[in-house]
Amino acid sequence: MNHSRLILFLGCTGAILGTAGLLLYTARTHSPVQELILDSDAARRSFLSECGRNAAETPPVQSELTLPEGGTSDIYEAYCALQDTQQLPLLDHAGQKAVRWTYTLSQDPSYRAELICTPEGLLLGAMYYDCTRFDRMYPILT
Repeated sequence: MNHSRLILFLGCTGAILGTAGLLLYTARTHSPVQELILDSDAARRSFLSECGRNAAETPPVQSELTLPEGGTSDIYEAYCALQDTQQLPLLDHAGQKAVRWTYTLSQDPSYRAELICTPEGLLLGAMYYDCTRFDRMYPILT
Protein backbone atom coordinates (compact mmCIF):
# COMPACT_ATOMS: atom_id res chain seq x y z
CA MET A 1 0.00 0.00 0.00
CA ASN A 2 2.85 2.44 0.81
CA HIS A 3 4.43 1.81 -2.60
CA SER A 4 1.19 2.81 -4.31
CA ARG A 5 1.09 6.12 -2.47
CA LEU A 6 4.75 6.79 -3.26
CA ILE A 7 4.17 6.10 -6.95
CA LEU A 8 1.05 8.31 -6.93
CA PHE A 9 2.98 11.11 -5.17
CA LEU A 10 5.89 10.89 -7.64
CA GLY A 11 3.49 10.84 -10.60
CA CYS A 12 1.65 13.95 -9.39
CA THR A 13 4.93 15.74 -8.65
CA GLY A 14 6.22 14.90 -12.14
CA ALA A 15 3.02 16.19 -13.75
CA ILE A 16 3.19 19.46 -11.79
CA LEU A 17 6.87 20.02 -12.58
CA GLY A 18 6.33 19.15 -16.25
CA THR A 19 3.45 21.61 -16.54
CA ALA A 20 5.47 24.36 -14.86
CA GLY A 21 8.42 23.69 -17.17
CA LEU A 22 6.17 23.81 -20.24
CA LEU A 23 4.65 27.11 -19.14
CA LEU A 24 8.09 28.65 -18.56
CA TYR A 25 9.31 27.40 -21.95
CA THR A 26 6.33 28.79 -23.88
CA ALA A 27 6.59 32.13 -22.05
CA ARG A 28 10.21 32.46 -23.18
CA THR A 29 9.67 31.40 -26.80
CA HIS A 30 6.45 33.36 -27.45
CA SER A 31 7.11 36.84 -26.15
CA PRO A 32 4.19 39.24 -26.19
CA VAL A 33 3.93 41.92 -28.84
CA GLN A 34 5.41 45.28 -27.85
CA GLU A 35 2.81 47.94 -27.05
CA LEU A 36 4.59 51.28 -27.06
CA ILE A 37 2.61 54.51 -27.33
CA LEU A 38 4.55 57.34 -28.98
CA ASP A 39 1.89 60.01 -29.32
CA SER A 40 4.11 63.11 -29.45
CA ASP A 41 7.36 64.28 -30.97
CA ALA A 42 8.93 64.34 -27.49
CA ALA A 43 7.88 60.71 -26.87
CA ARG A 44 9.29 59.57 -30.24
CA ARG A 45 12.58 61.43 -29.66
CA SER A 46 12.85 59.99 -26.15
CA PHE A 47 12.22 56.47 -27.50
CA LEU A 48 14.95 56.88 -30.13
CA SER A 49 17.35 58.22 -27.50
CA GLU A 50 16.63 55.30 -25.16
CA CYS A 51 17.46 52.96 -28.05
CA GLY A 52 20.79 54.72 -28.72
CA ARG A 53 19.61 56.69 -31.78
CA ASN A 54 19.51 60.43 -31.15
CA ALA A 55 17.36 62.48 -33.50
CA ALA A 56 18.77 65.67 -34.95
CA GLU A 57 17.07 68.96 -34.12
CA THR A 58 15.44 69.16 -37.54
CA PRO A 59 11.70 68.41 -37.55
CA PRO A 60 10.75 64.88 -38.66
CA VAL A 61 9.07 64.19 -41.99
CA GLN A 62 5.49 63.01 -41.45
CA SER A 63 3.73 60.83 -44.04
CA GLU A 64 0.26 59.33 -43.80
CA LEU A 65 -0.14 55.90 -45.37
CA THR A 66 -2.27 52.79 -45.54
CA LEU A 67 -0.39 49.64 -44.59
CA PRO A 68 -0.36 47.04 -47.37
CA GLU A 69 -2.33 43.84 -46.99
CA GLY A 70 -0.03 40.96 -47.84
CA GLY A 71 3.37 40.67 -49.45
CA THR A 72 3.56 43.49 -51.95
CA SER A 73 7.32 43.18 -52.51
CA ASP A 74 10.45 41.47 -51.23
CA ILE A 75 11.48 44.73 -49.54
CA TYR A 76 8.17 45.03 -47.68
CA GLU A 77 8.37 41.38 -46.63
CA ALA A 78 11.89 42.03 -45.25
CA TYR A 79 10.54 45.12 -43.48
CA CYS A 80 7.73 43.06 -41.91
CA ALA A 81 10.19 40.36 -40.85
CA LEU A 82 12.34 43.02 -39.18
CA GLN A 83 9.31 44.28 -37.23
CA ASP A 84 8.44 40.72 -36.24
CA THR A 85 11.93 40.20 -34.76
CA GLN A 86 11.39 43.37 -32.70
CA GLN A 87 7.97 42.03 -31.61
CA LEU A 88 6.18 45.02 -33.11
CA PRO A 89 2.59 44.52 -34.37
CA LEU A 90 2.93 45.83 -37.93
CA LEU A 91 1.29 42.82 -39.61
CA ASP A 92 -1.64 42.92 -37.17
CA HIS A 93 -2.58 46.32 -38.64
CA ALA A 94 -2.49 45.45 -42.37
CA GLY A 95 -4.91 47.57 -44.39
CA GLN A 96 -5.17 50.25 -41.70
CA LYS A 97 -4.14 53.90 -41.70
CA ALA A 98 -0.76 54.74 -40.17
CA VAL A 99 1.71 57.61 -39.86
CA ARG A 100 5.38 57.29 -40.78
CA TRP A 101 7.77 59.57 -38.89
CA THR A 102 11.24 59.91 -40.42
CA TYR A 103 13.96 61.42 -38.25
CA THR A 104 17.49 62.40 -39.28
CA LEU A 105 19.93 60.94 -36.77
CA SER A 106 22.44 63.25 -35.16
CA GLN A 107 25.20 60.59 -34.99
CA ASP A 108 25.47 60.61 -38.79
CA PRO A 109 23.34 62.89 -41.02
CA SER A 110 23.13 60.22 -43.74
CA TYR A 111 21.20 57.94 -41.33
CA ARG A 112 17.44 58.08 -40.82
CA ALA A 113 15.19 56.47 -38.24
CA GLU A 114 11.71 55.53 -39.34
CA LEU A 115 8.85 54.97 -36.92
CA ILE A 116 5.44 53.78 -38.10
CA CYS A 117 2.59 54.43 -35.66
CA THR A 118 -1.16 54.28 -35.64
CA PRO A 119 -2.81 57.73 -35.68
CA GLU A 120 -3.19 57.29 -31.90
CA GLY A 121 0.57 56.70 -31.49
CA LEU A 122 0.87 52.90 -31.08
CA LEU A 123 4.29 51.94 -32.45
CA LEU A 124 3.89 49.42 -35.28
CA GLY A 125 7.33 49.49 -36.89
CA ALA A 126 10.80 50.88 -36.22
CA MET A 127 14.06 50.79 -38.13
CA TYR A 128 16.99 52.89 -39.20
CA TYR A 129 18.95 52.98 -42.44
CA ASP A 130 21.74 54.76 -44.29
CA CYS A 131 20.42 56.97 -47.09
CA THR A 132 23.34 55.87 -49.26
CA ARG A 133 22.36 52.17 -48.80
CA PHE A 134 18.56 51.91 -49.03
CA ASP A 135 18.79 48.13 -49.36
CA ARG A 136 19.84 47.69 -45.72
CA MET A 137 17.52 48.11 -42.75
CA TYR A 138 18.50 47.79 -39.10
CA PRO A 139 16.34 47.21 -36.01
CA ILE A 140 16.01 49.97 -33.46
CA LEU A 141 14.92 47.65 -30.67
CA THR A 142 17.77 45.30 -29.85
